[in-house]
Amino acid sequence: MNYWLWEVAKADKADVQIIEMGIDATQGAILTGAVEGGSIREPALTIALKQNPKIKLIATGAEMFPNFPGVVVAVLGALADKNPKAVESLVRVVVRATNLLKEDPKRAASFVGAAFGKGLVAESILLDAIKSPQTQFTSDPRRIIESTAKLQDYQVKLGALDKAAPLDGLFALSVYDRALAGN
Repeated sequence: MNYWLWEVAKADKADVQIIEMGIDATQGAILTGAVEGGSIREPALTIALKQNPKIKLIATGAEMFPNFPGVVVAVLGALADKNPKAVESLVRVVVRATNLLKEDPKRAASFVGAAFGKGLVAESILLDAIKSPQTQFTSDPRRIIESTAKLQDYQVKLGALDKAAPLDGLFALSVYDRALAGN
Protein backbone atom coordinates (compact mmCIF):
# COMPACT_ATOMS: atom_id res chain seq x y z
CA MET A 1 0.00 0.00 0.00
CA ASN A 2 2.88 2.37 0.78
CA TYR A 3 4.30 1.82 -2.68
CA TRP A 4 0.97 2.46 -4.37
CA LEU A 5 0.16 5.57 -2.31
CA TRP A 6 3.52 7.27 -2.71
CA GLU A 7 4.93 5.94 -5.98
CA VAL A 8 1.84 5.25 -8.12
CA ALA A 9 -1.00 7.44 -6.84
CA LYS A 10 1.44 10.17 -5.73
CA ALA A 11 -0.69 10.90 -2.65
CA ASP A 12 0.31 13.80 -0.44
CA LYS A 13 1.71 12.37 2.80
CA ALA A 14 -0.06 15.16 4.68
CA ASP A 15 -3.40 13.69 3.56
CA VAL A 16 -2.76 10.11 4.69
CA GLN A 17 -2.27 8.42 8.02
CA ILE A 18 -1.34 4.73 7.80
CA ILE A 19 -2.24 2.63 10.80
CA GLU A 20 -0.87 -0.92 10.87
CA MET A 21 -3.40 -3.51 12.05
CA GLY A 22 -4.11 -7.17 11.47
CA ILE A 23 -6.31 -8.64 8.76
CA ASP A 24 -9.37 -9.03 10.99
CA ALA A 25 -9.06 -5.52 12.44
CA THR A 26 -8.57 -4.00 8.99
CA GLN A 27 -11.58 -5.87 7.61
CA GLY A 28 -13.69 -4.72 10.55
CA ALA A 29 -12.51 -1.13 10.23
CA ILE A 30 -13.36 -1.07 6.53
CA LEU A 31 -16.78 -2.68 7.07
CA THR A 32 -17.77 -0.29 9.84
CA GLY A 33 -16.46 2.81 8.10
CA ALA A 34 -13.94 3.43 10.88
CA VAL A 35 -11.31 4.10 8.21
CA GLU A 36 -11.51 5.76 4.82
CA GLY A 37 -9.53 3.01 3.16
CA GLY A 38 -7.44 -0.04 3.72
CA SER A 39 -5.57 -2.86 2.11
CA ILE A 40 -6.95 -6.37 2.43
CA ARG A 41 -6.42 -9.50 0.40
CA GLU A 42 -8.56 -12.47 -0.42
CA PRO A 43 -10.71 -13.92 1.02
CA ALA A 44 -11.18 -10.86 3.27
CA LEU A 45 -11.86 -8.71 0.19
CA THR A 46 -14.65 -11.00 -1.05
CA ILE A 47 -16.14 -11.16 2.45
CA ALA A 48 -16.08 -7.36 2.82
CA LEU A 49 -17.57 -6.72 -0.62
CA LYS A 50 -20.39 -9.23 0.03
CA GLN A 51 -21.15 -7.73 3.45
CA ASN A 52 -21.12 -4.16 2.20
CA PRO A 53 -21.58 -3.69 -1.57
CA LYS A 54 -21.02 0.06 -1.12
CA ILE A 55 -17.32 -0.57 -0.50
CA LYS A 56 -15.37 0.54 -3.55
CA LEU A 57 -12.25 -1.24 -4.74
CA ILE A 58 -9.96 1.51 -5.99
CA ALA A 59 -6.87 -0.53 -6.86
CA THR A 60 -6.16 -4.20 -7.23
CA GLY A 61 -3.02 -5.79 -5.88
CA ALA A 62 -1.68 -6.04 -9.42
CA GLU A 63 -2.21 -2.29 -9.84
CA MET A 64 -0.65 -1.52 -6.47
CA PHE A 65 2.51 -3.58 -7.11
CA PRO A 66 2.56 -5.77 -10.23
CA ASN A 67 3.66 -9.38 -9.57
CA PHE A 68 4.09 -8.66 -5.87
CA PRO A 69 6.05 -11.57 -4.42
CA GLY A 70 3.46 -12.29 -1.74
CA VAL A 71 3.12 -15.84 -0.48
CA VAL A 72 6.23 -17.74 -1.53
CA VAL A 73 7.30 -21.31 -0.81
CA ALA A 74 10.97 -21.43 0.11
CA VAL A 75 13.36 -24.18 1.14
CA LEU A 76 16.75 -23.06 2.39
CA GLY A 77 20.07 -24.20 3.70
CA ALA A 78 20.79 -27.71 4.87
CA LEU A 79 17.27 -28.96 4.19
CA ALA A 80 17.53 -27.98 0.54
CA ASP A 81 21.11 -29.19 0.20
CA LYS A 82 20.54 -32.59 1.84
CA ASN A 83 17.13 -33.34 0.32
CA PRO A 84 17.10 -32.26 -3.34
CA LYS A 85 14.57 -34.94 -4.35
CA ALA A 86 12.20 -33.92 -1.54
CA VAL A 87 12.51 -30.26 -2.58
CA GLU A 88 11.78 -31.17 -6.19
CA SER A 89 8.79 -33.20 -5.01
CA LEU A 90 7.54 -30.23 -2.97
CA VAL A 91 7.85 -27.95 -5.98
CA ARG A 92 5.92 -30.49 -8.09
CA VAL A 93 3.11 -30.43 -5.50
CA VAL A 94 3.08 -26.61 -5.53
CA VAL A 95 2.85 -26.64 -9.34
CA ARG A 96 -0.03 -29.16 -9.19
CA ALA A 97 -1.82 -27.10 -6.54
CA THR A 98 -1.39 -23.91 -8.56
CA ASN A 99 -2.76 -25.64 -11.65
CA LEU A 100 -5.74 -26.93 -9.66
CA LEU A 101 -6.50 -23.42 -8.36
CA LYS A 102 -6.51 -22.10 -11.93
CA GLU A 103 -8.17 -25.01 -13.74
CA ASP A 104 -10.70 -26.32 -11.20
CA PRO A 105 -11.34 -23.60 -8.60
CA LYS A 106 -14.45 -25.34 -7.27
CA ARG A 107 -12.51 -28.49 -6.40
CA ALA A 108 -9.63 -26.40 -5.06
CA ALA A 109 -12.01 -24.43 -2.80
CA SER A 110 -12.89 -27.60 -0.89
CA PHE A 111 -9.19 -28.25 -0.19
CA VAL A 112 -8.58 -24.61 0.76
CA GLY A 113 -11.58 -24.72 3.08
CA ALA A 114 -10.37 -27.90 4.76
CA ALA A 115 -6.83 -26.60 5.20
CA PHE A 116 -7.43 -22.96 6.05
CA GLY A 117 -11.10 -22.23 6.53
CA LYS A 118 -11.88 -25.03 9.00
CA GLY A 119 -15.52 -24.17 8.43
CA LEU A 120 -15.06 -20.52 9.41
CA VAL A 121 -15.31 -19.29 5.83
CA ALA A 122 -18.02 -20.67 3.57
CA GLU A 123 -16.77 -22.66 0.60
CA SER A 124 -18.74 -20.35 -1.71
CA ILE A 125 -16.76 -17.36 -0.39
CA LEU A 126 -13.49 -19.24 -0.86
CA LEU A 127 -14.51 -20.15 -4.40
CA ASP A 128 -15.31 -16.51 -5.20
CA ALA A 129 -11.98 -15.46 -3.68
CA ILE A 130 -10.06 -18.04 -5.73
CA LYS A 131 -11.84 -16.95 -8.91
CA SER A 132 -11.47 -13.25 -8.14
CA PRO A 133 -9.52 -11.21 -10.70
CA GLN A 134 -7.58 -9.88 -7.71
CA THR A 135 -6.17 -13.35 -7.06
CA GLN A 136 -3.19 -14.34 -9.19
CA PHE A 137 -1.62 -17.73 -8.69
CA THR A 138 1.75 -18.70 -10.09
CA SER A 139 4.32 -21.31 -9.29
CA ASP A 140 6.86 -19.94 -11.77
CA PRO A 141 9.60 -18.09 -9.88
CA ARG A 142 10.55 -16.22 -13.05
CA ARG A 143 7.35 -14.22 -12.72
CA ILE A 144 8.47 -12.58 -9.47
CA ILE A 145 12.22 -12.09 -9.96
CA GLU A 146 11.93 -8.56 -11.34
CA SER A 147 9.30 -7.53 -8.79
CA THR A 148 11.38 -8.99 -5.96
CA ALA A 149 14.28 -6.74 -6.99
CA LYS A 150 11.91 -3.78 -7.28
CA LEU A 151 10.47 -4.53 -3.82
CA GLN A 152 13.94 -4.72 -2.29
CA ASP A 153 14.88 -1.40 -3.89
CA TYR A 154 11.75 0.18 -2.45
CA GLN A 155 12.47 -1.30 0.99
CA VAL A 156 15.94 0.28 0.83
CA LYS A 157 14.32 3.60 -0.08
CA LEU A 158 11.99 3.30 2.93
CA GLY A 159 14.89 2.36 5.21
CA ALA A 160 13.50 -1.11 5.95
CA LEU A 161 16.66 -2.64 4.39
CA ASP A 162 20.17 -1.25 4.49
CA LYS A 163 20.87 -2.48 0.98
CA ALA A 164 19.33 -4.79 -1.58
CA ALA A 165 20.66 -8.34 -1.45
CA PRO A 166 21.81 -9.99 -4.65
CA LEU A 167 19.13 -12.22 -6.15
CA ASP A 168 21.60 -14.59 -7.82
CA GLY A 169 20.89 -18.05 -6.45
CA LEU A 170 17.75 -16.98 -4.59
CA PHE A 171 15.48 -18.62 -7.15
CA ALA A 172 16.38 -22.23 -7.98
CA LEU A 173 15.08 -22.14 -11.53
CA SER A 174 16.60 -25.50 -12.41
CA VAL A 175 14.68 -27.15 -9.55
CA TYR A 176 11.47 -25.57 -10.81
CA ASP A 177 12.20 -26.63 -14.39
CA ARG A 178 12.91 -30.25 -13.32
CA ALA A 179 9.78 -30.34 -11.19
CA LEU A 180 7.73 -28.96 -14.07
CA ALA A 181 9.13 -31.58 -16.44
CA GLY A 182 8.21 -34.29 -13.91
CA ASN A 183 4.55 -33.21 -13.59
